[in-house]
Amino acid sequence: MIQQTIKHHIEKLIKNSIFGSATFDTVKAKFKIKHTPLGKDLPYKNSTGKTIENIHNALGYNLSVRSTKDGKFLTITGSYIKWLTGQNIIGTTNLIELCLMVFERVCERYSLTPTEDEISAVKRGKFKLMRLDYAIHCDAGSEEKALFLQQQIKKHWSFKYPNYSQYRHLQTLYISQRHRRQIFKTYLKGIEVGEKGDFIDVAFARELMHISKRLVRMELTWKSSYLGENKLASEPHISYRWAKAWKDDLAHTLMKKTTRKLLGGLVGVKPEFLKHGEKLSNHDRLAVAAHGAGLPVESLMSDKRSFKRLRDKILQNVGIDIALPPGQHLVGPDFVVARELLDKRIKYRSSHELFLVMVAHLDAVDPDETSAVEALVG
Repeated sequence: MIQQTIKHHIEKLIKNSIFGSATFDTVKAKFKIKHTPLGKDLPYKNSTGKTIENIHNALGYNLSVRSTKDGKFLTITGSYIKWLTGQNIIGTTNLIELCLMVFERVCERYSLTPTEDEISAVKRGKFKLMRLDYAIHCDAGSEEKALFLQQQIKKHWSFKYPNYSQYRHLQTLYISQRHRRQIFKTYLKGIEVGEKGDFIDVAFARELMHISKRLVRMELTWKSSYLGENKLASEPHISYRWAKAWKDDLAHTLMKKTTRKLLGGLVGVKPEFLKHGEKLSNHDRLAVAAHGAGLPVESLMSDKRSFKRLRDKILQNVGIDIALPPGQHLVGPDFVVARELLDKRIKYRSSHELFLVMVAHLDAVDPDETSAVEALVG
């Protein structure tokens, strides 16, 4: 039955001209459960926790599990999505159900028996979060356009944000990489998947490897201090630290607000075919990069005649008018516009049913994992 379900979803996946996926990913959550503490005592006088235990899945992804010394709380940290499915492109925005699945499986692995009240508390979102990651994907349409979009984001951020950093030139770009409250990053998903090459036993492996090459992944991490400081506007007594705060569209709203702030001024216009781009000097290319980053190049140059010569040269060679305000280019099919990719090719889809199919598939690969969802997809 699972194989038939997978075949049905593969056909549906391929039919979508624009792939879209929004999902929670890495979670650090603290659950209340009375149990015999796991691990060993730490050699610190004031330590309240035990040593960390690691649980691996069939593909080598692990969760770290830590008990408090008094055996009242269990903290589970890691990519819940990868641990359950072997990948993190397709996941779920149902945070409470995601955490419940992980909590129940960890309890079963360690022969812990939560009470009905303890299970009920998890189902109602009455457990605390110390970290939460949420991701969306921009399907640029091709590997080349994904690279172009990432290049434009790099230019935009390097001109505008002093807290910008990068890893491996273009692979991963960060805003506030070492911030103690929240981090935003974008990266080329296809490169990550290609380097790890660990989709062998993952459902939809071939389709996801193909799709991943077109994707720019955007990921927002909320850390403990941020979660504790912020509260729901509608219910100010509930902070973001409580899982029940994320029942509705809070993650979606915060991600949209962040992308609008950090990527709102990005334009990035590029002709598909650069016939005379080699005639531009480094100075000319810097002007094109500044314009693509959303900066008003004309106002940065005091000599208007020099600006006119520069404008004419760039327009003639690459077809970009640096005098136009950002977003005002009249472009045709011969141009790629980063702004249009961001506006039209990000879909906030959450395929919870598809996620459950992928969980059940990995369960079949890993006989040590008990399937909590097979009945839902069979």
